[in-house]
Amino acid sequence: MSASRTELARTASDPFRTFADRGTAQVPTLVALRSVWNAQADDMTGQDRRAADRVWDRYREMVRLLRDAGVPILAGTDQAPDGASLHRELELLVEAGLSPAEAIAAATSRAAAFLGLTEELGTVETGKRADPLLLDGDPLADITNTRRIAAVVVGGMLLAPRRPSEASCRASLPATSTNPPRPVRQGRQRVTDHLGNLPSDEGGACRGPCVTNPDSRAFLQA
Repeated sequence: MSASRTELARTASDPFRTFADRGTAQVPTLVALRSVWNAQADDMTGQDRRAADRVWDRYREMVRLLRDAGVPILAGTDQAPDGASLHRELELLVEAGLSPAEAIAAATSRAAAFLGLTEELGTVETGKRADPLLLDGDPLADITNTRRIAAVVVGGMLLAPRRPSEASCRASLPATSTNPPRPVRQGRQRVTDHLGNLPSDEGGACRGPCVTNPDSRAFLQA
């Protein structure tokens, strides 16, 4: 660790421990800061860019130190709710040192816990509210897979503009499973009954805020 980072860790340790002890969550909004700098990049001198890069590195290091101190990290963007900015925020949180599972939890289960809403939302469970996503890739292996949306459940209706690939469905099965994958059908389909019977894990394949759908054999993310 460089001298400047060592100094940052020493200076921040006491307030960060206080945050953790009091349950004070932090929402870094990395995507907002990055967007501001990107918008001004053409007007920056080389010296400005180098200074901005140093600040950016320090900011990401601070996020990692917050995580290491036990401070709850939540996902937020301070931008228009277009969806894309949240995907980018999750990617930046991973770049800052969070695991993909931690980044996903920051936008789902951990956020619900901070708001005192774990009985209502945050994970895919019977009786909870959620608009789950069916992804054509495992976000725990690569956080950018949250962008590979094959279908979404809204108000109990499954909206699937395209079929998830058979390979992605097969990849989501436990290694010991012999059941053939059955990709989700295109169009609108009622899934309320399916959600009521979903296991929280199947053969240890699922980790974090996700379940394995016995119909599609693919991960549903909260």
